[in-house]
Amino acid sequence: MSNEVLLNEFFGYLEKVKNRSFHTLEAYRRDIEAFLNYFDNQNLVQFNHRQIRHYTAYLSNSDLKPSSIRRKLSALQALFRFLKKNKYISTVPTILVVRPKLPRRIKDIPKERELAKLEAFEMNYSKELDYETVRDFSIVELLYGTGIRRQELIDLTMSDVDLSNASIKVNGKGGKQRILPLNNYLKELLSIYLTFREKLTAKDNSAFFLTKKGKKVNKSLVYVIVKTYLSAVTDVHQKSPHMLRHAFATHMLSRGADLRSIRELLGHSSLAATQVYTQNDVSKLKSVYNRFHPRST
Repeated sequence: MSNEVLLNEFFGYLEKVKNRSFHTLEAYRRDIEAFLNYFDNQNLVQFNHRQIRHYTAYLSNSDLKPSSIRRKLSALQALFRFLKKNKYISTVPTILVVRPKLPRRIKDIPKERELAKLEAFEMNYSKELDYETVRDFSIVELLYGTGIRRQELIDLTMSDVDLSNASIKVNGKGGKQRILPLNNYLKELLSIYLTFREKLTAKDNSAFFLTKKGKKVNKSLVYVIVKTYLSAVTDVHQKSPHMLRHAFATHMLSRGADLRSIRELLGHSSLAATQVYTQNDVSKLKSVYNRFHPRST
């Protein structure tokens, strides 16, 4: 059966059964035509995985972005899966092809000056603060001040927080523990929080952060707390506890901290997991370079 007939069936299937948009159909058509042209319009039922790998290597050497290559391979995979489903071929040749990985990106991080606005919140007794206000502010500042994960914060116990030594013990992924320092600001803030916590009539004595009823805080509550506070100081799209972790690492790096130290603070098992934060620092360096280097114009 000719390629023309097979492609007509395929695109008819995408349009009528899968209800794909016009733009998706056109993108698939262009990608498949380019693929067939590369192989001199070889019949679709004759392709094997070695040819797909060869084509993937060709695309990788054509200065295409990984996202573009993955899109092209997705079009081919959809086509060959259709052909197998309809028994035109016995195996899908794209199934053994490894797609290029997309670079991890950290986007839309609150700026230092935005998060500095949180410090304008005056933590003193003259304001007649209540327990939940002090607790919520302490949670936000501890997440940003140490870079710990949301679950790590939730799992903190009273014995994990050592204000006399200005440190906290964190139980991370895989049962790994790490000791993190507290700056003077956090030390004072947590000390104030503890005075309010002590006044709770009923409380779980093990968990550090509690609800007003004395129960251990949960993931949903921490998320709502962070989103509420970040909404007051920044317009970034993602206002989550994990974004504060990203902000912690990015701001540390931009101020000169080395990757290995940041890795230890974050509790990453490998340096590769920490290197994602270098992209923001590199973009900053590029901006400075383009502004001041005499050969950059």
